[in-house]
Amino acid sequence: MSVVSTFPRRPLQLSSLPSKRIGWLPVLAYLLFGFGLVADCLYVVPPLIDDALLGASAKLARQAAVTPGGKCTVSRGVLTDCHFEVVFQPEGGQQIQKPLRYFALFQTIDDQVPFRLYYDPANPQRVSTSWGQDLLINRLASQVVALAIMVGSLVYFPLAYRRNLQLRRSLLAMATAPRPVVARFIRMKASRAFAMLHFTWTDPETGASHRDSSRLSATADPFWLDQEHKTLLALAGPDGRAHALDQWLRPAVLTDEERQALAQAPPTTAPSMANQMQAAAS
Repeated sequence: MSVVSTFPRRPLQLSSLPSKRIGWLPVLAYLLFGFGLVADCLYVVPPLIDDALLGASAKLARQAAVTPGGKCTVSRGVLTDCHFEVVFQPEGGQQIQKPLRYFALFQTIDDQVPFRLYYDPANPQRVSTSWGQDLLINRLASQVVALAIMVGSLVYFPLAYRRNLQLRRSLLAMATAPRPVVARFIRMKASRAFAMLHFTWTDPETGASHRDSSRLSATADPFWLDQEHKTLLALAGPDGRAHALDQWLRPAVLTDEERQALAQAPPTTAPSMANQMQAAAS
């Protein structure tokens, strides 16, 4: 009898499961990205829109200046954050003081460009500056990148949590009626924290082929079924998904007798399988 045919078909306990709880770090990150998106829409987007849309209808302010205290901060030589206030006198109106904020990548305000301010006569709070126009293309590109990161992150977190719950349900369903299958190795991408194992397998009941992936510990290997490391042991569930076992048969929890029976089952290729069964039994 092979390892696959010897593996117990009883309901299994699992040594680990994805948690249903949401950690405080993802919540904090989600709130920070949400706050960043709101702040961006309130303080960064309006000056950008005014610089992009105010054209021939804008009027040059005869008296305009930048108040002291403004500055540009460059983070890691990449992201430039310029914030300052301008003061100007619209024609026939009261003096206006307005804060402006510019974000740009790999570029900052060129103070050699003479400062000029243009305003909308119908709404003097809408202004455009020569400095903002000079950075306009860069600011537009930077804004697209910033929005993609923030919106993408706000979408990613709930989707990642949903995938986590789906994986938990799939593992629990598999554990109620596990079906050991031979999976064919495709590739494994490792990081410091974990390794993502990709494989294919064939449903023994329907003959349908499936492609799946499982996350293993960074220090673990798949439970190989051959010396060439082309096939591995996985457990299929009723939802059409299979989950690979690592070299210690995790996440399945087996009795000593079951491990002993698996250790005595003839391997596909002797040396590699014997070593793994000794590790699984220890």
